Amino acid sequence: MENRTSKPVQPKPPTLVTSKTLVTIYLTPEDDCSSNPAVTVTLNAKNTATVVPEKVVLHRDFLCHYSPFFNAAFNGTFKEGLTQEMTLQADTTAFGIVAGWFYSQKIEHLGPKSLVLLARVWILAQRFLLPKLQNMAMDEIYQKFYGVAADRTDFDLFGKIACSHVNGKNMLFEMGVDFLISFHEIPVNRWVSRLPHAMDMRQIARHRASNYHVQEEVVSEK
Repeated sequence: MENRTSKPVQPKPPTLVTSKTLVTIYLTPEDDCSSNPAVTVTLNAKNTATVVPEKVVLHRDFLCHYSPFFNAAFNGTFKEGLTQEMTLQADTTAFGIVAGWFYSQKIEHLGPKSLVLLARVWILAQRFLLPKLQNMAMDEIYQKFYGVAADRTDFDLFGKIACSHVNGKNMLFEMGVDFLISFHEIPVNRWVSRLPHAMDMRQIARHRASNYHVQEEVVSEK
């Protein structure tokens, strides 16, 4: 008799009707307040700068259903599980897109979605263990590079983010290098002169967009 391994069963996604518990996430800037325009900086009596975190309130069931990271934090014995609060270092705009994705499963943003913003979304999705969102962000990055409405205006800043994230050992870095070595007709010298030296690696082979996808777990709903 054939031995078949059953696939894991994923609970149905939560709804706003069934999801009652709220959690609070406080966002602080990653490096400086320039990357987090919504973060407020105040001066106390001693003229010492104090960062006032951005407060975000979300439904716990949505976060924990899609993200093992949040599930372990808010449903575990950590401080976050006891207080239902968490402090994160993250770009507020990028986190806002990630927060919206938990509800809509779409990358939505009222303003333009730049390469830098999409890169930050991809990094947060990796941090929160959201491969589906990583792949959606990567697909949009690919369109920014090669699509009909391509916009590579901030490629130099994208390259710096890709190089600094885990020392360049990531798919953003590979995508950026692939672009540099595949579009010979584009005068990339104006970017290369402003990019970290690590990105100017001509030996990396070309890939297609699917090569930059991460593995998603295939599950069936009840």
